[in-house]
Amino acid sequence: MALGEAWQWTSTTSSGAKASGTTAVLAYKQQMPPAPASENLRYDQVNVRICSTAGTPITVERRFFALIQPSGEVNTMKMADPDPQTAFPNKDTTLKPGQCAAGTIDFFGVRSKRPVLAVWGPDGAPKPAGWVIPQ
Repeated sequence: MALGEAWQWTSTTSSGAKASGTTAVLAYKQQMPPAPASENLRYDQVNVRICSTAGTPITVERRFFALIQPSGEVNTMKMADPDPQTAFPNKDTTLKPGQCAAGTIDFFGVRSKRPVLAVWGPDGAPKPAGWVIPQ
């Protein structure tokens, strides 16, 4: 999918309860890490939004997001967000139908390797979703 495109999903819990909603990776940007900074390191940042639309309340967390590097490796080493005011919740967040969670998630990356894909793979969903990061 393209950045900004919302993915419609349905999830089933281990108890059989169903939930549905939308998830979107709205934007991607590269930032330099806080001082002291290495010339080769930076943050990859994605701006995300998850909404519950129907069914049982769902629990979402930052760990459901990953970045795929050109080498195929999944970058899941999350760093503290530089701006807590805009950060996606650091802890599990329960969303009832009609509620959304949104914010930024920072990943520690290598400056010379731009990720190619942002992936969201929540518990209970039949498959993960991917958003292409423009090169």
